[in-house]
Parts: sequence; C-alpha cells; structure tokens
Amino acid sequence: MDRPLTLVFEPGSSITMTRDATAIEVLTGSVRVIGARLVGAGATAAGLGRGVHVRGTAADPLEDVHVVDCVVRDFSYDALQFEHVRDFVVARNTVTDLGYAGIMLLSSTDGQVADNEVRDVHQPDGYVNSYGVIVSRDDRCDLSAAPRSARVRVERNRISGVRRWEGIDTHSGDDMTICDNTVQDCRVGIAVVPSKDPDDRSYRIGSHRAVIARNRIERNEVLLPGSGIVVRGAGSRLGDDLDRTDAVVTGNEVVGHGGGPREAGILAYFTRGLTLSDNHLDRCARAAISLYHSNDAVIVTRNSVSGLRRTERTQMTAAIEASSAGTSAQVVATRVRPASDGTLCSVGLVCGTGSTVTALANDWSGAARPVGGGGTIDRFSDG
Repeated sequence: MDRPLTLVFEPGSSITMTRDATAIEVLTGSVRVIGARLVGAGATAAGLGRGVHVRGTAADPLEDVHVVDCVVRDFSYDALQFEHVRDFVVARNTVTDLGYAGIMLLSSTDGQVADNEVRDVHQPDGYVNSYGVIVSRDDRCDLSAAPRSARVRVERNRISGVRRWEGIDTHSGDDMTICDNTVQDCRVGIAVVPSKDPDDRSYRIGSHRAVIARNRIERNEVLLPGSGIVVRGAGSRLGDDLDRTDAVVTGNEVVGHGGGPREAGILAYFTRGLTLSDNHLDRCARAAISLYHSNDAVIVTRNSVSGLRRTERTQMTAAIEASSAGTSAQVVATRVRPASDGTLCSVGLVCGTGSTVTALANDWSGAARPVGGGGTIDRFSDG
C-alpha cells in the first residue's frame, strides 16, 4: 500500500502466506486496514513472516495509520509491526501463534494499542526472547536514527502464553502508559527496561515517565522464574548512575510470579523516584517486592501482600526486600497477610547493608519477623 486508502476485508476472505513473506506492507500514511484475515505458514521455526508491516523512517515518519478488527495468526516473526509511525491506532485485533512478537512498535509515537488479544508467542530456537506487545527502538542505531517510542497507551489488551519471555515490554520508552491489561501465563508480565548503546552494547538508554496501572498479571502454569512487573534503568553494576528509570506502578494485581534468586512480584533496580502504590501481590514466590539494588528515593505505599510461598523448602520469603546496597526507600502502610493455610512469610522487610529504609505504619502480622538484614531501618508506629 503506497498511497492513502482504506482496505476492508469482506467476511470469509483471507490471505495465506509462505513462511518468510509479509502479507500487507504499508509505505504511506492515512491508511486503514480493517478486518484483515491473515494466515502465515506456522510459528514453530524462526523466520521472517509478518502479517502487517507499517514502515516509515526517522526522516519521514508515517502518520494516521489504523489497523483494526483483524485476525492474524501463524506467522514466523510477528503479526503487526509499526516502524516510525505517529498518530496510530492498533485496536480490537486478535493475533495468535507467532514466533517472536504479537504487536511490535519501533520508534513510534502518539498512538494507542487497545483492546487486542495476543495469544501464544512461541519463541522457537533462533530467538533469545519474545513479546506479546513490545514498544521499543532499534538499538543497533543511535537515537537520531532510532528515537524513543513516546506517548503510547497500551490499554485493555488480553495477553497470554508468552511462556519464555515477556507479555508487555518497553525498551527506552518515554511517557508510556500501560493500564487495564490482563497478562496471563507469561514468564514476565510487564517490563519497563533500557536499551543498549549501539557501540559498546551496554544498557545506557533508560525509560522515563512510565505509568503501569490497574493491570492484572497472573501465572497459573509452571514456568521459569520471572517477575510480574520489572522496572529497570540503565547500568550493569551496583551503583551505576547512567540513565535511571522513573515510573509510577499503581493499582496492579500480581498473582503467582517470582521465584529464583532475585525475581519477585515486582522487581526494581537502577531507578530514581519510583513509586509503588496500592498494588496487591498474591501467592508470589520468594518475594513480593524486590528493590534489588541501586534504587534512589523509592516510595512504597499502601501495598498488600498475601500468601507468599517458597520454591525451596528452606528458602527465606520476604514481603519487601532491599537486599543489596544502593537503595533508599520509604515503606508506608504495607499490609502482610498469611497464606490461606496460615503460613507466615519469613520476614516482612529486609534491608541489606548499604541501603536505608524508613518504615512507617506497616502491618507485618503475616510475617514471622517484622524486619531483618544488616542495613539501616528507621521504624515509626511500625508493627
């Protein structure tokens, strides 16, 4: 499609593709793709097959592109990919059985990904990761050629079965809103993370001003350890202060995530000014909230934790941990409840040497011990 137009599929019509082909390629703005039925050659092996590819450039981004009410399945790479597009809508699509990603946005701005269903992204051999919805940039290029995606709303989507990687992701996103989504049986639910420098391949370009709100993130299947929500800034070593990420994480329900040595219901590191509020974390493994290291001025308030569980018989469980150095945090009005069988978690709040936490008016009644660790904890009306 190289000129503005509206493409409408009649009921019962479809396009079926060979393994490494793209069904619809959009090279101009002011385009509508409505009701497409696109079928690839299968997602059991890595390939180049795509459903819809909307392709602008940094110098000439496309504007006003809508892809709505489509069904796209069985492509070896992704279902819908937008590159350098602004003022776009991706809505009410059903995409299933993909190799690498369901919906991928690269260097795209001022758009909406809403009310889509993404199921079963398989990540066959040849792919080191996979995504339900990813809002990112091409980290092989510098920011002038591959700018941040910005001002994108990812909302009311239903994502399931990204069993080897992440349900929703943004690499280096700016002013992202991820809200009211349901993410089920993905290794990691939602991730706000940095991208790499094109020269030295280190993580140097963080995300900023993300809002993660009112999502339900649940794991019922037995998967490799993975956090429900990850917020990570740039850096690779304890204390790095390159491009720290700020975010508001509020009103989310996280069920069954965690496990492993650092994964948790919510995991954060290399952040500054992070707010975690009014989240409920249920049946998470090992830790509900992990401020892993290098988090500056975190506010953790009005969160509730219930039913923490062990993945190993002797494992210590913690409702909130700042187990390594480099974190300063306020923990306020936390409520910790025992598991349904009455089991208590090991400790309510863990603060490691080199970190500082102020604890105010928390309820640790679901923990065997209220606090622990070798760091500095100042407690006020904290029971």
